Amino acid sequence: MGSSLFWFDNWTRLGALYFNTPDDFYIDESVNNVADVVTGGVWDADKLANIVPVEYAVHIIDNIKPPSEQQLLDKPYWCLETAGFTIQDIVLYVESVEGKITSRRLFEESGILHAFTLLVLCATRGRNLRTSVFFSSFAANKVWSYFLRNAGINLDGMSMYQAIVKCWTIRVVPRLKPIFQELPSIILWELWKRRNSYKHGEAVTIRRVIYQVSTIIQSLVRLRKPGLVNVPQIWPNLLHMMEHYTPPLKVTKVLWEMPPQGWIKVNCDGASRGNPGRSSIGYALRDDEGDIKYACGKLIHDTTNNVAEALEIVEALKYCEEKGFAQVILQTDSLLLKNAIEGIWAVPWVIAEYVEDIVHVMTRMHVNLSHIMREGNCLADHLANHAIDIGNIQAHCFQELDIKGRKILNNDKLQCPYLRVKVTRF
Repeated sequence: MGSSLFWFDNWTRLGALYFNTPDDFYIDESVNNVADVVTGGVWDADKLANIVPVEYAVHIIDNIKPPSEQQLLDKPYWCLETAGFTIQDIVLYVESVEGKITSRRLFEESGILHAFTLLVLCATRGRNLRTSVFFSSFAANKVWSYFLRNAGINLDGMSMYQAIVKCWTIRVVPRLKPIFQELPSIILWELWKRRNSYKHGEAVTIRRVIYQVSTIIQSLVRLRKPGLVNVPQIWPNLLHMMEHYTPPLKVTKVLWEMPPQGWIKVNCDGASRGNPGRSSIGYALRDDEGDIKYACGKLIHDTTNNVAEALEIVEALKYCEEKGFAQVILQTDSLLLKNAIEGIWAVPWVIAEYVEDIVHVMTRMHVNLSHIMREGNCLADHLANHAIDIGNIQAHCFQELDIKGRKILNNDKLQCPYLRVKVTRF
């Protein structure tokens, strides 16, 4: 149903996205679950392209099936044996896994805490026993009340199922939502440990259970937010800090730089809305004084953003070759295209043919390929969006550009900086 955590569950089969994306990559915490990037039963390609590196977006769209729109609850499957499982099977499996990866990575990527909690619930025979141990007993009620009442959730008249659903649906700041989604599993796990300790003659106080749950949550916050210092162990203090913390902003100055004398600079950008939907390309050729030699923005057939990015590079290079521009600086804000052309990354099959064309044309010219931040690629971006919103546009000089295009061109020639503002990962 799309309830997997977008950044922290291994739903892409590439590992947790939070730990695999570059350190300086902005983590959009408004996207919490996988369902947040699905629209109408298909992946929202534009949203994915904006929140994860392009190569991950391509992998998701090409290889991962979107979650069902029917909102059916996820079904757990035990895959090691067809005839079922025992607790001994679980212990042997976890021991074999821990021999390969560290316990920290096991917690991050394999969801062992969730798995054990589910299996423990299955192992407790009967609904009355399960409810008593995990929710309705005096000790369990005290533990649940401590954590939920401090979050403004009234437990009166609630069942255990309703309390868990409330934790998953509570309205909190985005950075707290995954903490609340983990909270029921942690509470159930510690209550199960307490029950087992009593069964074997070791008394565990309610205060001890609350301390253990708080400590796990504190460790989880430290793991998710490594930049935070002095994370409180006391639950109300931790809630207050997470609600009121303001992360610092990282501001980067981006400039469109003039090409060397005698060179032509080509800036390319593609746009696609939908999956697939209306697509367009935009590219601009400028001389060593920053003046327009040629600019184009036009609609193309329905396709993905990556195909649009590849198409505009092919067309721009062929135009340069046709006009006799032998020294070209080619800039694109698609890191995927740049690295695929240079052979650094594997080429996605959907653009393999276009990449071959690009490489072939580049062998006949002197082309310097580079990556540019989106903020510094404003004119090409504007041309591509103009084609979608208003219509095709061509310009052979400054006067043939529209008003916004002329403004962008003047700002670039005056070396006005563009500011790239991102929330620092913490």
